[in-house]
Amino acid sequence: MVLEGEKRGIDGFSFREYNLWRDKEHYRVDEFWGGVTKVCLWKNNGALRFDLKEGLHLPQYPMGLNNIKRTDIKLVHFGFSSPEAIEDKYQMYKKWEQSGYLLDRFKEEKSLRTMVFKQDWFPLSMFNITVVCLIYQSIGYINFVWNSFNKYTKDAEFLFIANDATEKVKNYLKDNNLPHLIFENDDKSEYYLRRVYRAWNFGGFNAQGDIIVFVNSDMAFSENWLENLLRNLTKNRIVCSRLVESGKLISGKYGLSKNFGQTYKEYQDDEFQKYVKEVSRLELRKGGLFMPCAIYKYLFVKSGGYPIGNRKEPNGKETSGDYILFYEKLKPIGIEHYTAFDSIVYHVQEGEMDE
Repeated sequence: MVLEGEKRGIDGFSFREYNLWRDKEHYRVDEFWGGVTKVCLWKNNGALRFDLKEGLHLPQYPMGLNNIKRTDIKLVHFGFSSPEAIEDKYQMYKKWEQSGYLLDRFKEEKSLRTMVFKQDWFPLSMFNITVVCLIYQSIGYINFVWNSFNKYTKDAEFLFIANDATEKVKNYLKDNNLPHLIFENDDKSEYYLRRVYRAWNFGGFNAQGDIIVFVNSDMAFSENWLENLLRNLTKNRIVCSRLVESGKLISGKYGLSKNFGQTYKEYQDDEFQKYVKEVSRLELRKGGLFMPCAIYKYLFVKSGGYPIGNRKEPNGKETSGDYILFYEKLKPIGIEHYTAFDSIVYHVQEGEMDE
C-alpha cells in the first residue's frame, strides 16, 4: 500500500468502517451507518494541519491531503457491539449535548438494518487460540512437546489433557504448573483408541480458545508453524500442518519421511529447522493428514466432535475416526480439509507407545 501511494502520488488511504451492533456477529447498514469510510493512513506531505476544535463528529485526520484512495480494508468499530456499550455511548453523546435524531438513533431501531459480520473478517489477533495435546504416561514427551511449543509458538495457550494418565504424569503436570485438565474414562478397560477419541472431544469441548489446534505429544514445531497454519483458516476449512515423519511408519498424503529422531531423546532440532527451510512453500492443497489441525471451536462443537473410535467396515477394513470427523461430519456442513505447505511439524510417530 505504501509503495502504491509513492508511485501514484497518493497521500491518504480510507478504510471501510463496520459498526458492530449489539454483538460481534452483525453490523449496522441503515442510514448513516452503512458505507462509511474513514481516512486512517496518511503521509506527512509537509502541508498537514489539524483542526483543534472540540466536539463530536469532527474529522480525525489532518487537513492538507490532496489525493485520498479508498481501500477495501475493514475498520471494525466495537463502540456499539453490546447493549452496555450502546448505553455508554448514548450517555456520552448526551453529555456532549447531542440531541434529536442524532442521539435517539442509538435507541430508536424502527429503521434498523443489519448484516452478518463474517467471523473470517476478524484478524487472528481477535481470537484466543488453544493448542490441545493428550498425554498419559511420559514425562519425557511432556517436556518434548512443551519446550518445542514455547520455542516456536506465539500468541497461543497450550493445554495438556491427562488421559487416564499415570499418577506420576498427573503429579508432574501439577507440580510444574503446566496447563492441564484431567480426563478419566469411566471404563478403563475400553479399547484404548475409543478412550483417546473421548479425550480429544473432552479437550476440544473444554478448551477456552475460539480456535482449537490439536497436536500429538510426539510432535515438534518450526518457526511460524502456527501463524502459517491459521493464516489459511476460515469457517469453511479445517486446516492441517504438513508433517515430516520419522520413518517408523509409512507416511500418508503430503507427508515427508525423513528421520530427525525416532524418540524424543534422539530428536535433532537444528537439522529439522534447516530442512523446514528447504521444503516449506506457500501452497494450500485439499486433503492430507489429520493432525496438527486447526478449526474454530464452535464448528468443532457443532459437528459433535470425533466419533468414539474407528469404524469396522463389512469388508473387514477400518475407517478412522479422523476420516469420519473430517469427511462425514465436517464436509457435509461445508467444511473442507486442507493442508498448509508452509506449516511444517515433525512427528516422531508412536512416541508414548514406545516408552
